[in-house]
Amino acid sequence: MTTLPSHVEAHGGGTPQLTDVPVGGYRLFLWTQPEPWRAGEVHVSMIVTLPAETTAGSNDNAMANRQLATAVSDVAVKVHFAPIDNPTEAITVIAEPQDLLNNVSFEADVELPAAGRWEMTVTLEGPEGSGSAQFGADVLASRSISWPAAGLVLLVLVALLAGVGFWSRRRKAPMSTQRTRRPNRVLKDSDGNIQEAI
Repeated sequence: MTTLPSHVEAHGGGTPQLTDVPVGGYRLFLWTQPEPWRAGEVHVSMIVTLPAETTAGSNDNAMANRQLATAVSDVAVKVHFAPIDNPTEAITVIAEPQDLLNNVSFEADVELPAAGRWEMTVTLEGPEGSGSAQFGADVLASRSISWPAAGLVLLVLVALLAGVGFWSRRRKAPMSTQRTRRPNRVLKDSDGNIQEAI
């Protein structure tokens, strides 16, 4: 078992959803990713601790009288996701314990099939008791690329660039470096005699 400060900070990112919530004889800290939730994969990270204990020290510094929480790994953790609009499509996953920097976290990944409001329930069962905690989240539609639309946009862009290139090349056609020579004009009088060449 590892001893942690009672506020237990996020271990690697995610949005805190439950912080130091009593569940049975335990305290639950829970983070989720991504933010905001989207239809598709959602990752849940949890740390389960025993309630904090106050340790007394002989000196008066802040570290001597701090609250400590002990992370535990001997609990069963289930995570239940239920869409509010259609509870029959609920999904339950078992969170697996993972070693995290000399600590234990419980991790779960789930594929949420649809956008909408979802309720999440975490159930803990262990030697210190059992219980559950809940919270809700709005799940947005997944981000997806429409490949036909992306192809059409790319095609139009290439055509525009080709047109601009062609137009600018035609407009800036190089002028001949040789001067075109005009034929000499000859002036003749009424009898046909040459008077002057211009």
